[in-house]
Amino acid sequence: MKKRRKATSRGTSSRRKAAARGPGARTASSSLRIALSDARGRLSDTVNRVAYAKDRITLHRHGKDLVAIVPVEDLERLRELEDLLDIEAARAALRESGGRPHEEVRRRLDL
Repeated sequence: MKKRRKATSRGTSSRRKAAARGPGARTASSSLRIALSDARGRLSDTVNRVAYAKDRITLHRHGKDLVAIVPVEDLERLRELEDLLDIEAARAALRESGGRPHEEVRRRLDL
């Protein structure tokens, strides 16, 4: 008969730790992919993983990615990046069209 080893927290495998954290959990990455039905049943846990562990979670249904839940800090960085891209696109459009800056038009019209 085989002897069973006593389970300790030091000896717990990373696979068991991932299973304890819930469906879709990965240990090597902060990006997870979880079925929508699993996330729905564990919404509070899912939100906490994003808010406190800073995980990025992609929710899928029938294997198709639907949405991503990301920390607020990531959303703010995305918005800043969009703003920078919009500014650069506007500058490029001005250069191409030979347009005039807003301040110059106001000055010419005495506004």
